Amino acid sequence: MLTAFNTKLAVVIFIFILPRILFAQFIRFFDDTYLDAVYSSAAAGSGARAFGMGGAFIAVANDGTASSWNPAGIAQLKKAQLAAVYLINNFDLDFPGNRHSSSQTFDPKVIVTSADGPRRYSSSGNNLDFLSLAYPFSIGNYRLAFQFSYQRIITRSMHTQFRNVPYFYAAVTDYSQIRNQPAPDRFDFVEYIQYKSTGGYDAVSASTSIGLFSVFYFGIAFNHWFGTPQRTDVTNQTYVYTRYKDDDGDGIFFEQDILEYSVISKVDSRFRVSGQNLSLGVLIKPYPRISLGGVYKTQFTLGYERVENSIGESTLYNPPRTDISMRTESASIIYPFSTGLGIAYRPNNRLTLSSDYTFTKWSRAKYTNIRIVDEFGIDEREEGPFIRPDNNYDNKDAKQIRVGLEYVFGSDNWILPVRLGFFKNAQYLADSNGNSIAYLGYTLGTGLGISNHFYVDFAYISQNGKSSFGSNPYPSNAKRKFSSNHMYLTTRYSF
Repeated sequence: MLTAFNTKLAVVIFIFILPRILFAQFIRFFDDTYLDAVYSSAAAGSGARAFGMGGAFIAVANDGTASSWNPAGIAQLKKAQLAAVYLINNFDLDFPGNRHSSSQTFDPKVIVTSADGPRRYSSSGNNLDFLSLAYPFSIGNYRLAFQFSYQRIITRSMHTQFRNVPYFYAAVTDYSQIRNQPAPDRFDFVEYIQYKSTGGYDAVSASTSIGLFSVFYFGIAFNHWFGTPQRTDVTNQTYVYTRYKDDDGDGIFFEQDILEYSVISKVDSRFRVSGQNLSLGVLIKPYPRISLGGVYKTQFTLGYERVENSIGESTLYNPPRTDISMRTESASIIYPFSTGLGIAYRPNNRLTLSSDYTFTKWSRAKYTNIRIVDEFGIDEREEGPFIRPDNNYDNKDAKQIRVGLEYVFGSDNWILPVRLGFFKNAQYLADSNGNSIAYLGYTLGTGLGISNHFYVDFAYISQNGKSSFGSNPYPSNAKRKFSSNHMYLTTRYSF
């Protein structure tokens, strides 16, 4: 037989904890969506020189990272070039406290008011981001080039920490059977999660480019996507239920019937993705100091698989109970096309000004051939929308505007470039009001070139933004804050 104490505890768990568990059974594909959103434009490439200029590189694309931005630019190279890019990432996502209430419970005696404490999601990591070999040559008035490259499209080499501190208060409306005087009971919930993941979603590319009379350049790249990242999640949840009671009716309440228990779980996941698409590029120089560029990356189907093994232990039971489960997911992801346009102007041999606009049709993204197998059974669906789990709005098309400059100091034997950039990144994620989440960022870069053979480049990128959150149609007025910092280091060798 349930006591009043246990009944109220069940009410709170039903309202706040059970929906978390049930919802997690369905939305599981891209767990790190906020991190993936940094790379939401598939038109983005790699390299410290390009990102030092704000990523405005479509109409420039004249170094060893050209194939990742605009394959038409490979033929601009004068010499064969080896290029390697290393990336260091840091992300922070902060949720402020939020207060809301609800009277919809299965116990008519209970009105529940909840107050969520602040939460922070922090992630950091580093990885090899790009590696390539480009070889240009001439035949008469034609300039030809081939390039073979590897690129980390979305990194999973991250260590992530997430701390969630919401407080829930339950106020009982009918006290005749439960207590003498009204006072809210308190239910505290603290969650601490650590992710440790390796690998990522990668692509190897074979590219070729042809240039005509140093005016028209055309290029194409075949991209094979693959990846087998792994991830371990360790979650520590602590629940404290405190009942307050006024025993002598003097209006002073004391803590009574305190119940504390914890849930510790560990989840090991293995992923696998594969797919192919094309990148088409064009670059035109109508005047010697002006370049116009365009790139189009085709839509394709990305195969996705995930195998998950989990073990959890709860001290709510005596003796503590251990649960072991296994879950498999498979689906086809319709990955959208992206396109970009760029312009570059060189008023003299030392200064380059550039600007890009990129667009990715994320509103077309969706899951097909979905199959989920777990302890609840088999769930099969023909297709599902590519949406965020915290609202009911469809994906937005990602749009980015980038501007940058490069000024080169030096002589024939050495160069010292200085680079600046700015960008606005409108994500495919929608906030609780249905608006696209947009971030602003700036970039700084420099480098050193020696004897026209060896180059080292460095870039720092800072990105920040705010967005409302909550569930449609009940958005919150509070704003979550996102910030990320990236550092690129590139080495290039021409021969």
